[in-house]
Amino acid sequence: MNSKPLDHYFKTAIDELATIDGRVFYLSILMKNATKEIINNNLYSTGTLIGKGLGFRDVTLEKGLGNHFVPRNHYAISKDTAKSETEMILSRECLFQVAQSYELLESFLYNAVAEFISYKQPIEVLERLNTDNTSFESVRAKLKRMKDRTNNHHLLSILRDNIKQFKENETHNLYDFDFTTWYFLISEARHCITHRRTKITKQLSSLLEHPCNIYFNIIASEQVIFIQDHVCHELLKRIAEFIYLVYKTVSEVCYNDKVNLTSIYTLFETNQ
Repeated sequence: MNSKPLDHYFKTAIDELATIDGRVFYLSILMKNATKEIINNNLYSTGTLIGKGLGFRDVTLEKGLGNHFVPRNHYAISKDTAKSETEMILSRECLFQVAQSYELLESFLYNAVAEFISYKQPIEVLERLNTDNTSFESVRAKLKRMKDRTNNHHLLSILRDNIKQFKENETHNLYDFDFTTWYFLISEARHCITHRRTKITKQLSSLLEHPCNIYFNIIASEQVIFIQDHVCHELLKRIAEFIYLVYKTVSEVCYNDKVNLTSIYTLFETNQ
């Protein structure tokens, strides 16, 4: 199978996602082992194992003594709270990586849809874009300026309207999994992570109750979302499967290639 533009976009996305997945795994090992070591080295301690205060100065003053303030409510971990605090820190890092993975997925979607439009030149889509310039760069830029971009609805609707297999497999697939609602879920989660410091919105709260949410929980006392590190790996795997679904269905329509898990091995054997 000769290399096509979409092959490169797919490989780049999967390679980056694999790196994210590996770093989450490595960080999890480091943090859990470090927590065990700290606790074991302080078996008989009943107080603070680790403490850190945030000090700052008044920059309007001249240099001199007495210009340093440290709040009393400093950060502290005890033997009783070390494990839960490690889980919270890991959750925050995993959530950040989920947000990064969503951005990666979004970028791939723009590339895949732009390639589809540029290659197949569907009249109705070109009319929606109000353009007759079908170059990849022009189409991608036009997609960025479309209306109704919330949760990338504009991109997904183009795929659903023009690629029958994609639309079918969004809900009828190996897992009987609802990728349609799932995409809304991770999009809203990304918004909360990036713009609300992981605090829950009403829209995300309702999505968390949907059966497709097997990933996120709520820390009720803080009203923030939480994810365990081993569950994060499952979510990253599901993102990879969705990327592959888009890649496969768009490739088969555009290039008339038969794509399967065997055919893509050659993509990852090269440094293209």
